[in-house]
Amino acid sequence: MTQKDWIAIGVALILTAAAHFMGVWPLLGGHPYWSASASMIGFAIGFAFALPTLVWLVKGHREALIYFAVYLAMAIIAIYISTEGKREFVGSYAENRLAGQFWYFAFIAFIASSVAAIALFPRLFSKK
Repeated sequence: MTQKDWIAIGVALILTAAAHFMGVWPLLGGHPYWSASASMIGFAIGFAFALPTLVWLVKGHREALIYFAVYLAMAIIAIYISTEGKREFVGSYAENRLAGQFWYFAFIAFIASSVAAIALFPRLFSKK
């Protein structure tokens, strides 16, 4: 891993914390109360995805682009599932616990895949 990779991971951490403290997660569909734990868990999982991707899997620009696209697609799918879970949970007046769990865990997956995509961003512009 290069210094740019560590800087990208640091930027992902700062962006995740800033999004939490600025109240971006509830605007994107996260629960206002549970967004703190979703931020911490999501960053940890995103870091756990990004680290082996950066160390072992990505050898050049093409591989970085593929992994970036996969993480971006995961983020889009996760935010969709989170939104649908939220809609069902709120529509059932908090009776449907499964929908609430989909809402919470899919939002964690959204944060994790976003962190992994941000960590891969500098590799998209590498010359290797």
